[in-house]
Amino acid sequence: MKNIQILLLGLVGCLAISCYRDLGNYSYHEINEVAISEQGLSDTSYVCYAYVDTLHISPNIVFSLDENPNGTEGRYDYLWTAVATASNVEDTLARTRDLNWIPEYSPGDYQLFFRVKDRETDMVYLQMSAVQIRTIYSIAYLILGEDESGYAQMDVLSMSKDTILLKNVLDESGLPQLKGPRALWSPRGPTAEVYISTEDGTYRLDKQELKGGVQTNLKYIFYDPAVFDEGEGYVEDIVFENRRSMMFIIDDRMYLNSSPTISTRVPYAINHYQGEQEFFSIGDKIGFDIVNSSTTYYVLYDTDNKRFVMASNDNDGYCVEMGDSGDTDIFRWETGWDYVTTFSSAYYQGHIFTVLTKDNRFEVYVYKLQEGLPHYIKVGKYDVSSAPEFAQAKNIGFSAVNGDMYYTVGSKLYGFDTFGGTGEWQLLKDFGNEEIVTVHYDQQYELEDNIDGNRTFINTFFVCTNVPGLPKDECGKVTKFASIDDPNAIRVEEMATWSGFHYIKDFAIHRAQ
Repeated sequence: MKNIQILLLGLVGCLAISCYRDLGNYSYHEINEVAISEQGLSDTSYVCYAYVDTLHISPNIVFSLDENPNGTEGRYDYLWTAVATASNVEDTLARTRDLNWIPEYSPGDYQLFFRVKDRETDMVYLQMSAVQIRTIYSIAYLILGEDESGYAQMDVLSMSKDTILLKNVLDESGLPQLKGPRALWSPRGPTAEVYISTEDGTYRLDKQELKGGVQTNLKYIFYDPAVFDEGEGYVEDIVFENRRSMMFIIDDRMYLNSSPTISTRVPYAINHYQGEQEFFSIGDKIGFDIVNSSTTYYVLYDTDNKRFVMASNDNDGYCVEMGDSGDTDIFRWETGWDYVTTFSSAYYQGHIFTVLTKDNRFEVYVYKLQEGLPHYIKVGKYDVSSAPEFAQAKNIGFSAVNGDMYYTVGSKLYGFDTFGGTGEWQLLKDFGNEEIVTVHYDQQYELEDNIDGNRTFINTFFVCTNVPGLPKDECGKVTKFASIDDPNAIRVEEMATWSGFHYIKDFAIHRAQ
């Protein structure tokens, strides 16, 4: 029996050796290789505007065994596809070698894939690229106006690609006709929307395509829609900041949704103290840090008790008093002064300016917010009483590059050196018989290259006026100014003027991408 086992093992070993024996009878053939150049594909990213641009790509392809540089007709299949970065759905764009594609997709980031298949070998070769699709509304100035019949209308000055004026945008928005336009907001944040406040209600528009409808009435996202039926139902301020919070001031009430990505519902008003049901009156603006995206604290001014108070995502629907802590030499949070306005600025990493008045004096209280303790920091208090005609000032704002204060009185635009301590001021422009409606201050600042090679910080703001004597559908005018970072003087430059808008009621800078 032992001998039989040895014999069987020998046979198995022999079979195994014969299976791996190379008899040298193979026939080798060179395979056609297809090389798709990176040029114009993986080395390039494209930006296109939906329904406007045509994306042309002519790939450079080399076929190793094909003498025809364009490829033998009928031998190759070509396929262009696109995949949205946020999804896994792959759509076919073309089955041609060259791509000539007019994007009709929603704005966003997409990956492009180009495939070449050799039908004789079934080999597939791949190259990739990327495209960002925008709309003509991606970067734009929105002008809320009023037509001859008193209805709201919106004109858009698109800055996305070329400067293009689009009139009567609300006609195609899906909104009903709205009487009595009041205010306009386009808050920061990729999921924020555009808000239009009118006598007939406040409505939301999609930020990418400016579309809405009856169902986008703001009241439908409130736990208590009746807040829009009490008083005037007038929205005074809207802040939507980096998906953290959605804040509204409506008829002297502040509403805070601290988790808008979880629930779009807006809870009840919070401008009351813990354990108290009675609401205190508040100023018409919210102080918040527009620079630090992690800060979840906000400042209101209690106009009944004449003091600053703080709201927070962490508080359960109430406000708390802000306490002094050895810094009373700067100012006290309980000021005893009357409220004028609050301006949240990008100046020096997020300063907030609140203007107060008492006995014909005017002072600017400057402070900051931060996530860690202490949540609020006093910066300084500055007397601006010497600013000309300041008791009648409107449209007060502050430069993001140097903190200079700007305001309007009648047809005049003034600048004032807030921090200089010299009381320096300047009449920047008198618009004559034009009616100044509003001034919009951009909180982004940029670097401008000078001829001498140096770079200067600039910060823009926009003065909106209506020209008397012209029809209401073309009397609106917008003038763009740049605030220049100059430590020795108040410096502004008039950069551009656009006209032909409806009778202007409000203005917003719109950045959708």
